[in-house]
Amino acid sequence: MGTISVTGLFTAPADLPSNATATIAAASVADATKSGSAQIVIVSDIAVVVAPGGANVELGSTQKLQSSLTSGGHPDTTILWSLSGAACPSHAEQWDTNGNYTAPQILPSTPSVAVRAAERR
Repeated sequence: MGTISVTGLFTAPADLPSNATATIAAASVADATKSGSAQIVIVSDIAVVVAPGGANVELGSTQKLQSSLTSGGHPDTTILWSLSGAACPSHAEQWDTNGNYTAPQILPSTPSVAVRAAERR
């Protein structure tokens, strides 16, 4: 969940934990009955954007998708791509890890696909 220095400086972890709420407690060495605590929430400022935000892709054509990741910190900038929907590829060659999507040759009954780009944790 992070570290606390002997002077009380809290440093958040490099990766956002699944449970991002923590309680920090301190007690007096001189008098153990004297203590205090504070609750903190660890947040991330990471933003991932996919461009184009929407596209019409001709049957059998390829659409290049690009992503950008911004953060005030230094996160892992590897992007994990995923697809869902009726027009998802049934063969691995229709999608590649560089963000190239190739539409199917035959129009599916629901001709849409959702693309998701996420930072690797």
